Amino acid sequence: MLNLTIWIIVFIASLVALIKASDYFTDAAEKIGLFLKMPAFIVGVTIVAIGTSLPELVSSIFAVLRNSSEIVVGNVIGSNIANIFLVLGISAIIGKKLKIGFELMHVDLPILMASALYLAVTIWDGVFTWGEGVLGLAGLVVYILYTVNTEREDKHTKTKKA
Repeated sequence: MLNLTIWIIVFIASLVALIKASDYFTDAAEKIGLFLKMPAFIVGVTIVAIGTSLPELVSSIFAVLRNSSEIVVGNVIGSNIANIFLVLGISAIIGKKLKIGFELMHVDLPILMASALYLAVTIWDGVFTWGEGVLGLAGLVVYILYTVNTEREDKHTKTKKA
């Protein structure tokens, strides 16, 4: 019983530390975005997305260093499933109605499907090579650049109309 109590206390303390750290992180991301004169959307897509993925990256690096690379695949797939369906489900339940715009339907969703297909194809043989990793990172860079440019064009178009 004492062992369970200790782990409950550790869990609660960890949860409090995680919540406080996320507050600091989002505040710092906002300050960085304001300093760099970046729109809030870009800050969310880049800084916050990368920051929230760092725990998975660190655990994946440790898994690879201990020759347990199968944990990495489970980590990536599980994280994607949670991010997509948990966030989407909670948003649909709590929110009034989700409005799906052109960008989401015709750009983001196909890219999401393509990245899932890319992962499936690259791990089909049981080996994820260095080159496949570089190609995946290149895809991420292209998507981020596309998102930044699209956001800037939208902002430029909106200022001209106003």
